[in-house]
Parts: sequence; structure tokens; C-alpha cells
Amino acid sequence: MKRFRLPQLFLTRHVLFALIAGGAGGVLFMVLLLEFDHFTSTAAFCTTCHSMKLAEEDYKRSVHYNPPSGVRADCGHCHVSAGIFAATWDHVKGTKDLIKQVKGKLVGRTTTTR
Repeated sequence: MKRFRLPQLFLTRHVLFALIAGGAGGVLFMVLLLEFDHFTSTAAFCTTCHSMKLAEEDYKRSVHYNPPSGVRADCGHCHVSAGIFAATWDHVKGTKDLIKQVKGKLVGRTTTTR
């Protein structure tokens, strides 16, 4: 009697390992992006640069800092887009201000609009 043999499948142990490792790596990358976005969207992070001290003073005097509802709006609520990929892109675009700050060419307010 002839023994039934399964045909060679594409899903070998190496492919399976690559799929599992790639999936785990993707999940880890998304968690890192979320944490990066959360950390860099806070007022405490945004005001660490010398050029943001003027904005920090205005922010602390505004209704956004001490609203009647008690819910404080951080910098990221207005200056960072919603969604992880859009927020990450906003942070990438903001590196131009960081580079100017490091080179000493950014004085006063940043290039964000009100």
C-alpha cells in the first residue's frame, strides 16, 4: 500500500519563525511608537528647550493650563495630530526646530502656528 504524503508546504519552520518574529517585532515597534508619542507630547518635554520658555510662560497664564473643567491641555493636544502614524510624522517634522535649536539658530518662539 502506498503511503499518503503531504505535499511540500510553503510554511516551513523557518518561514513560521520569520512570521512570528516579524509579528512580535511589529507589535514591539508599535508599543515603542505609542510610548514615544506619549512622552514627547507632554508640556514637560516640550518646554525643556530654551526656546520654548516664552511659550511655557504664555501657556501657564492661559486657560489651557488652569481650565475651569480641571482637564489640562498639554502641547500635544493641539500641536500633534491624532493617530500614531500622523503623530510620529509630526514629531519627525518637528526635528527641524530641534536641529535649529542645537545649531543656535532658533531664537524665541518655534515655527508652529497658532
